Amino acid sequence: MWWLAAGLLLALLLYGLRKKDVCSEHLAAAGRAAEARNWGEFDRRMAQARTLAQRITDGRSRQEMGADIEYLAAHGAYARNRKDDAVAHLTLALRGFEELGEASRGVKLAAGHQLWGEIAFDTGDFNEAEKHFRRAAVAVEFNERPERVLASLKSLGDVLLTQQKYEDARAVIEKGIEFERRLLKDTLEPKIQQNSTVIAMAIPDLALARRDFASAERLYREKVEFLGQMEAPPGESELTRHQFHLAAAQRELGRVQDALLTLQAAVESAERDFGAEHPRTEQARRRLADTYLLAEGER
Repeated sequence: MWWLAAGLLLALLLYGLRKKDVCSEHLAAAGRAAEARNWGEFDRRMAQARTLAQRITDGRSRQEMGADIEYLAAHGAYARNRKDDAVAHLTLALRGFEELGEASRGVKLAAGHQLWGEIAFDTGDFNEAEKHFRRAAVAVEFNERPERVLASLKSLGDVLLTQQKYEDARAVIEKGIEFERRLLKDTLEPKIQQNSTVIAMAIPDLALARRDFASAERLYREKVEFLGQMEAPPGESELTRHQFHLAAAQRELGRVQDALLTLQAAVESAERDFGAEHPRTEQARRRLADTYLLAEGER
């Protein structure tokens, strides 16, 4: 009867794998619904994914799928400005990612800490944001994933610049520039490499970190004008990020009225790119309100 038992085991394994595939399809559909801010569809797809994940017979696959579900649930809660729910989901996701094999462990841990850092940054908990962005960078630094490290270093630089920790920000930004140069050179043809200089996208950040506010203002303005003409995937626009830094440079130069105009535009772009309820939009509104208070104090 061993062959009957073996056949039954194979049937269960294939059934489990099929449920994992269908579960992944529901997760992908949930991700598309989140991009469209169709939260009814998002919740429906997530519920279906959870039901199927619980039926996966392979324990490791079930655990990994469960962690992926919690990670996407955290994204949904974050986009709807539900910090406590997002953190609760992320805690479970990171716990699951810790148990994964080396092939995907670092990348997924980095993604989880990156998201937690974004949540903390947008809600004004800069110490927490700094901690998670550092962890995100460390999680992938030795996995030959320079593009992942770059994203975390860029976010860490944002937090440090926001806190006016200019020396710390400069060290992080310079490290990020090296990763950026390496990443860009790897994608260029060898002949082009020999005859071109890679211009790092973080140069405006470096100018701000060096307290060269006039250069930073000019460079960020160029970035804002350029990005304002481009379309980015929902939730991935960098326009608001550059507007925040542009306004900071303008404030340092004593041009508070210009900073007000920049932050008014930042609120509008955040509402368009992230949604009216998104924490990034809330952050833009807070920065605008703080700058209004500064302008009133100068009158």
